[in-house]
Amino acid sequence: VAGQEAIILDGETYKTTLDFAYGLNDQWLARLSIPYIQHSSGLLDNAIEQWHKGLGLSNARRSRFSRNQLRYEYVENGQPKVSVLNAGGGIGDITLGLSFMPVSWQSRAVFRVINMDVKLPVGDAERLTGNGAIDGGLSINMRYSNLFQSRRLTLRVVPGVQWHAQGNVIPARQKDISYSLDGGLHWKANKALTLSTQLNFHTAYFDSQLNELGKDSIQLLLAGAYRLEEDISYQFALGENLFTDATADVSLHFMVQLR
Repeated sequence: VAGQEAIILDGETYKTTLDFAYGLNDQWLARLSIPYIQHSSGLLDNAIEQWHKGLGLSNARRSRFSRNQLRYEYVENGQPKVSVLNAGGGIGDITLGLSFMPVSWQSRAVFRVINMDVKLPVGDAERLTGNGAIDGGLSINMRYSNLFQSRRLTLRVVPGVQWHAQGNVIPARQKDISYSLDGGLHWKANKALTLSTQLNFHTAYFDSQLNELGKDSIQLLLAGAYRLEEDISYQFALGENLFTDATADVSLHFMVQLR
């Protein structure tokens, strides 16, 4: 609770995304992302609490709520603005994108790609599977190889900016623009296995006194990718909230990539 605002975020959200990419030529890549979002009371509360204990992190705030329940609520001036109490899901907002890879920017040690994205309001704002607005984004994917004379170590940095049209999820407090910065180190252990650590940061999407909405977000990701063959790889990642309540307690990611 802060001022006239109150929020409860207690549940688990599962997001399954199909990503498609097609090379138009040597410099342009077209992308399509179709997500399916499911909100659930969840099964992992005990596992998350044990994980926090193992890292020496507090579970004090989690202990205030019943285990394995779904309750996403935001109230302002005594009026409910968001309320998701029943499990359910649906198609989320679809993203269309273009990536541009200028030949003059590429070298063996440095690789840069400009990404342009438009998110379409396909999801349901009332069920929190979308925000009801057309949003745009611009980012630059920069990859630096052979760090410290090591052919196995790569640094990846992705600064970005996002423009938000007024949607249907707390529109009066929504910000028009936000910024992001992802940075990570990737170590190629052998021909098949790559281990990574990454920090994901983005500024707040809402103008709010609540930490969950009005604070910037930062998350630590630990990941491993294993390539079975030349055209298929598997990746698993674990994310942990570091400093603010604007990021989920724990996130799990699994990806299969086919070429």
